[in-house]
Amino acid sequence: MAKYKTEVLLDMVNFFSEQGRVYKRSEYWRENPDLLPVNPKTLKRYFGGKTYNTILKMAQKNFPVEWAAIGSAKLEEPVKAAPKKEPKAAEPDLTVESELSPLERLRAAKGESSE
Repeated sequence: MAKYKTEVLLDMVNFFSEQGRVYKRSEYWRENPDLLPVNPKTLKRYFGGKTYNTILKMAQKNFPVEWAAIGSAKLEEPVKAAPKKEPKAAEPDLTVESELSPLERLRAAKGESSE
């Protein structure tokens, strides 16, 4: 028998309140499907392929009182990687080689003489 989305959300909220916490996506998918109120694959089908975090936000919005009873009304934000710093540019080497033309530097690297 097909369920409505609100029934599915309420089942999930009740499950989380029994567990005492909200499962992360990876934990929910790893859990035995027989213990879950809704199979993870069926969950995606009910909500048209929405992400797990979006489904949790819908549950939080539709059932705020029940959600607060879980003990973690605030959803964990994904950890963002720190921006990578660009390496500093090396200072130009002002030796005799920098005064050579590119062709002369290539010849010097190969070991050929320029004369």
